[in-house]
Amino acid sequence: MNAWKKTKGRIWVMGLFLAALVAGFALPARAGEKGLKATDFSLKDLNGDLVQLSELYGKGPIVLDFWATWCKPCVKELPHMNQIYLDYRDRGVEVLAISEDSPWSVSKVKSFIAGNRYEFRVLLDTNGDVLRKYGLLGTPYTFVISAEGDILYKHFGYRPGDEVTVREEIEKALAVDGGDEPGEAGEGGSAGG
Repeated sequence: MNAWKKTKGRIWVMGLFLAALVAGFALPARAGEKGLKATDFSLKDLNGDLVQLSELYGKGPIVLDFWATWCKPCVKELPHMNQIYLDYRDRGVEVLAISEDSPWSVSKVKSFIAGNRYEFRVLLDTNGDVLRKYGLLGTPYTFVISAEGDILYKHFGYRPGDEVTVREEIEKALAVDGGDEPGEAGEGGSAGG
């Protein structure tokens, strides 16, 4: 019976992995690929204000980070997302941390964010509507979107070092969008992040 439980668990994990792979979720989008537009959405933030993705276009690259308080890899990734926000906000970069906490666990989100002193904007997707709109199977899931709404990069999961790639994608987007101005917040060079 124990062997069957292990086998059943492995089959489930393998099926989930294969579904993600077939759907292309494990592969990053290529910068400049035509037709990869971010799906627009509106969600409330922690203050109850409605935020619409398309209203943020034109200001700079946007990082969408789908996460949840109960997701251990998400919790490990969030300090890096906060640092990215702090390092790039003066250059027009927005980080939207989209909480996938359910109506039963959403009460933990505000204290979790405050307790960790995160400064990025947190949006609440308590019913998973936006997660489904993006065709995602789980968290963490990160997107880098251009100022025009094109998906430049997407990645499922988190391993230490993934944040370096996010920074590289932001730098590329800033260079394309003309956001690399001398004397701005990107001291020390702009090529590698």
